[in-house]
Amino acid sequence: MRPTCQPSIVRRGAGVLAPASIVVSVVFGLGNLLACGDGPVELRLSDPDCDPARKACTCEGTVPASAGLATIGRSAEGLRSGVPCVPGDFDGNGTTDYAIPGTGYDCIRPVDVRVLFTRRGGGLARAVDLGPIACIHLYLAREEVGEFGEPVSDRDGLVQWGEGGDTDVYLWDEDRFVRRSYASDREATSFEERAIGWAMSRPASRLLDALPADRRFGDWLDDVCGTGCDWTVELNDCGEATGDPARDAGRSIPACVDVTGRRPTGLAFAVSVVVGVFDRRSDGGVDGRLADTPSVRFVHLDCGDGVRRLADLAELGELLESGVDRSVACEG
Repeated sequence: MRPTCQPSIVRRGAGVLAPASIVVSVVFGLGNLLACGDGPVELRLSDPDCDPARKACTCEGTVPASAGLATIGRSAEGLRSGVPCVPGDFDGNGTTDYAIPGTGYDCIRPVDVRVLFTRRGGGLARAVDLGPIACIHLYLAREEVGEFGEPVSDRDGLVQWGEGGDTDVYLWDEDRFVRRSYASDREATSFEERAIGWAMSRPASRLLDALPADRRFGDWLDDVCGTGCDWTVELNDCGEATGDPARDAGRSIPACVDVTGRRPTGLAFAVSVVVGVFDRRSDGGVDGRLADTPSVRFVHLDCGDGVRRLADLAELGELLESGVDRSVACEG
């Protein structure tokens, strides 16, 4: 007898305080959760090397009509050409499941997410509505609680990384997703940690419209920099402080996150992003305030005896992806 699929309802429950200060709540997604196999789920990563735990990935292929993706604005034509997705074994049955965000997904505005659970043989076991969520990645199974309270899990899950707030992890528990929240590293106590985390986690399009809206700046930079590329990040005063406390007192000094990197070809680069301002506290210490949005101060290549200024991050990305060495790139 062919296995049957039962409709499910995902319910939302009140949050409770769990051990280790992890907030646990049951997530609601209202509506019928379709689950009848009128065809196999045949999805695959558009880029086999894409790591959904680190970056935004797309999947392409076909799914049965019972997956109900039309309810989140996804079409069969769109699936064939590729849509955002997060693959993972969310129910621990040894098959790959797929979380697919609805149309308008840009890692900025929350959208509904439909999770397609598969059974052995590739058929659709159930489809569960989850959301709205702004930006999801794969949460990998782990045996120990992480440094910031990342929960233990014997199976994959979904995660929305915190950016100035809590990180939310969604884990499947028999018939529903359970959300476990913890204070993320974006909540670091020092302004330096908060500023760097904030800048590197912004959608790349916030720094330049031409860059991907579904890719964090740090992930985009990691992609274009390529294998063997080393880069470091620091917070500084954008070269505006004089070093004289008397002269700097009362001044609004900008805060910059600077990224410097080098490819194996010798091509070296620097990017400076204004992220906010430094504030001097009454006790003489220094804190800071983040801006509403980051802005690029400069992008340049280190050419040994000088620098070559680049027009924007898109030009830097093209040079890094081309694999040219420093002498060629610096000729400009």
